[in-house]
Amino acid sequence: MRLIAVRSRAENNQINTSRSIDWIVDWRNKNSNEELLAASTNLASQMPIENYINNSEIADPQNSIVLKECPASWDEMRVWFRQAQHKQQKLALVYTLPPPVPPQQIWQQLIGIAKYLSRTKKPVTRQQLIQKLGIGDISLRLGFTALKHLGFQVNYRDRAFHITRQPETGDRFLKPLSPNPSSQIARSAEQFLAALWEEQFRRKYFCEVPLSTIQSIALETVLQELDAAETLF
Repeated sequence: MRLIAVRSRAENNQINTSRSIDWIVDWRNKNSNEELLAASTNLASQMPIENYINNSEIADPQNSIVLKECPASWDEMRVWFRQAQHKQQKLALVYTLPPPVPPQQIWQQLIGIAKYLSRTKKPVTRQQLIQKLGIGDISLRLGFTALKHLGFQVNYRDRAFHITRQPETGDRFLKPLSPNPSSQIARSAEQFLAALWEEQFRRKYFCEVPLSTIQSIALETVLQELDAAETLF
């Protein structure tokens, strides 16, 4: 198992109603095929996601925190659990599994973006890259490492990334999985591809994991917060 196993807790802790597991609203995988197509072609609908749950018995949009992006770890989910509890609001899970994109295609897309940014001297934010590529922070960092082995320089300043390419690096270095690649380039590219496969596996898991499992982890998170608070007094 690559994901953290769920650990049940049978403690008789007293928690108020707002901290029980009924504050998580499961509205995953409800988007239409048209919406998925729009997202996959970078033509996302202008309709706010809150409109999808407006006038619905499933959730109160005025008193809900809406999770639109599919998480890739329980740590990410716990951040949302804590936020919902802190604000005493429901957590509406409205994310959908994105259309699968082969990791090799994402790798080629990253190279294309790097070449474009290097040529135009334009900066790019972390959020822009993550949304464009549909990847997480860990994969993005590994992607930067692979780019550096291809002769790109990645610098962060003024809250944005600046990617430049050394003039002497030609296109012959931009195919790390060619028959006779540099072992260092190939290794970094393979690590990036492996991270993408793992990330896609995890996102699929969080789209399919039973609500009861999510509720168990949420309750455990709340109990841990209570335990930590008690130690302060």
